[in-house]
Amino acid sequence: MTKVIFTEDKHQGRKPKLTHEQMREQLHRFASDPKIQTAVRKLFDRSFTVSIDEADDGRPMLRFKEQDSNQNVMTIADVAIFLQTDRASVRRMTGERAQRRSHHPIPFVKVGGKMIRFHRPAIEAWWAELNASKNGKDNTSALSLPKGRRK
Repeated sequence: MTKVIFTEDKHQGRKPKLTHEQMREQLHRFASDPKIQTAVRKLFDRSFTVSIDEADDGRPMLRFKEQDSNQNVMTIADVAIFLQTDRASVRRMTGERAQRRSHHPIPFVKVGGKMIRFHRPAIEAWWAELNASKNGKDNTSALSLPKGRRK
């Protein structure tokens, strides 16, 4: 049997303070909830891991971490994780304008008119080429394009 300690909270009266083990159990139930898993899948685009770790003070904490799928065919989320950016930036990089104006356009394939996929070896080669180029005009990426019309 675990011991429950009560603390005073002037807004809600007496409130039980959970032990670390009880907190860990609640976090496990929370992470196992299908509604929570669906919401997190939507947020991380299906590429994530969940772990229950200990904080510096010994309390358990729930961690969600983005994770690359390690597949040869990459999604926008996988490329965003690879580049350490957000999905919207990767989508911008695949736009027609960005592809036309960039010295190093990102290689991708459109499947069915809307789905965008990337081939891992092509992305790794593109990244190596981008890193090998000089900074400045040779390193213009879609992320640095100015918005609006060019005068």
